[in-house]
Amino acid sequence: MKSALLLLTTLILGMPQAPVSDAAVGGRVKDLRPGASATAGLGTAALNRISLGTLVYRDGRRVFQMSTTVQADTAGNYRISNVMPGEYYLRADSLLLQGLPIYYPGTLDIDAATKIGVEAGQELVGIDFDIASPPTFKVSGKIVNIPAAAAGNGLPNAILGITFVSADPRSPDPNAAPLLQNLRTQNNGEFEVNLPVGEWDLFPVIPMQTGGTATGTVTPFAPGTPTYATGRARVLLKDRNVENVVIRIGSSDINGRIVAPGLSSDDFVRLRAMKITLTPMDNYPSPLVSHVRAQQVLGNYGEFAFAAVPPGRYNFQLSSIPQEFYLSEMRVGSKSIYEDGVITVGTEPLDPVELVFGRGGGKVRLTINGTDAPGAAGSSSSRVVLMPDDSRRENRLLYKTVPGDFALLVIPGLAPGRYRVFAFQELPAGGAEQNAEYMMKYQKFGVSIDVAEGQTVDVQVPWIPSGK
Repeated sequence: MKSALLLLTTLILGMPQAPVSDAAVGGRVKDLRPGASATAGLGTAALNRISLGTLVYRDGRRVFQMSTTVQADTAGNYRISNVMPGEYYLRADSLLLQGLPIYYPGTLDIDAATKIGVEAGQELVGIDFDIASPPTFKVSGKIVNIPAAAAGNGLPNAILGITFVSADPRSPDPNAAPLLQNLRTQNNGEFEVNLPVGEWDLFPVIPMQTGGTATGTVTPFAPGTPTYATGRARVLLKDRNVENVVIRIGSSDINGRIVAPGLSSDDFVRLRAMKITLTPMDNYPSPLVSHVRAQQVLGNYGEFAFAAVPPGRYNFQLSSIPQEFYLSEMRVGSKSIYEDGVITVGTEPLDPVELVFGRGGGKVRLTINGTDAPGAAGSSSSRVVLMPDDSRRENRLLYKTVPGDFALLVIPGLAPGRYRVFAFQELPAGGAEQNAEYMMKYQKFGVSIDVAEGQTVDVQVPWIPSGK
């Protein structure tokens, strides 16, 4: 009977539709640069894109996520319609600022921006951006070790351009990087660009021939994969030009395997079902690392490989780790990197990487607010987090994050060491618990424990209320 009524209601009212809002936000992008007219249009060359968005977490990083984007007209006017109720940041991406994002009312720093609250049916007008270019200075130097495989890319000097990202790890745009034209056109590796005041990482962008490599290594890029050779140099611009910057093009392969001493062949088969990802810890232009971010399935002997990884710091992420296994060691050659879990890549070859796993470890038996039924207070976004509470803080593979509405109160597979335990009624997705700034607000709710091999630790933790 209920099914018949539902069918009848659907036929009368139609299929459910996506929510529609009649709220809107509008205003103008104003060019306040020296010499610009306050009433003149910005022109099509300005390419002002206006976005509403929020801050979310991705790989433990705070990032700006666009929800709606429109293009301003030649006079700088814009209107964003069908805006759902909520609080938003408003952002303009303009060539007037070399593609750098500026946040309402006119700041490069999102933490100094003003949020906009939108209510149902509301028409917000006069939300104007003031674009005043910061001082810029010349950065020049030479790019060395350009690979021979780049010679056939059709460019006069093999360099497509220079891109840059903020060196600030708190930047909400870690992958957004404007591409600047190299002002030096001679075919000798020299470069020159103009950059605003700030601390930046510079990256040459050199397209590679299909199937080529940037370093002459034996592992080729997959055919059809857009691949670029690059290097990196950091510059700090305050009040003068910076000259004689040398950027060395190069990369290194990361080859490794998982190791499970003393475990049975069946255990090893279960570990091989994991998938491994390499994630940059520094800000990095997405196109330059897209070929190393793809998730890989482990080989028959637990091996993995990432080809032509650009210089920088990276960490591993593993999905579907069997819950009773734990990471006991990480090595690059004979050197342990277990404490922070960071792989540092330069232009020289890396020794093989080993991720060593054991079975058992420690266990934690939880109660929340003195009850045996934490699920009663939880929700689908509730999470219990066990965070390394010592020098292993950056080792992402040691974190344990489990649903807060779980039925089993015992969490196994913990590497021996000190942890801090948190119970969130609502935890943002994307690894917010791996963001030090986010977790700083909740330290008073955490409970410290010491875990030993084969030990079960009983701990009672309070719920961190939603919206706290």
